[in-house]
Amino acid sequence: MRGTKVPPRDTVLATTTDVQAGQLLFAQIGCATCHVHSIVTAPSRTVLNGGMWVVPDALGNKLIHPYSDFLLHDVGTGDGIVQGGPVDTINKLRTTPLWGLRTKTRFMHDLKSLSLADAINRHRDEARGVVDNFQEDLTPAQQHQVITFLNSLQGSGRQSSAKPVVGWWSLVVGKIPRGIGPSNPTAPVARM
Repeated sequence: MRGTKVPPRDTVLATTTDVQAGQLLFAQIGCATCHVHSIVTAPSRTVLNGGMWVVPDALGNKLIHPYSDFLLHDVGTGDGIVQGGPVDTINKLRTTPLWGLRTKTRFMHDLKSLSLADAINRHRDEARGVVDNFQEDLTPAQQHQVITFLNSLQGSGRQSSAKPVVGWWSLVVGKIPRGIGPSNPTAPVARM
């Protein structure tokens, strides 16, 4: 397993009022239902994959901020491949973490989206209501704030050759930290 650190967030951009407003809007329109801000990794010494791997102390019980629930969802862009489970997973895809967006120039699982706005607008099926909220309930200025928030997750804008950590989703067992939920819209609860 090759592991690298998650590319850092652009801390200067993250402190702007547009990003802070965009983060709230991101949660309010429903993006954070699947793109969850924070999750706690599985406890140390948890046995995974039928005993093939045990979570080491260095990775156990860590608060991570992937902007993903790591679950399968049908967002209308599935590839027709069963995802290691029952047939109903044929058009479902694992929620892509939004951390480290700066390492990408194309978005969505099929890489057909060339902008973040296009990636948002391509979500359908389970995410249709969220896209409707983005398109119909937000002003163009608010839509720009959401995009600016997403850009803050990209870091400094430099391209990176870092490869993502393989199997982070294996560590996620659905534990959501206390204080995260509707009362804290910047880090809503995932459906686990």
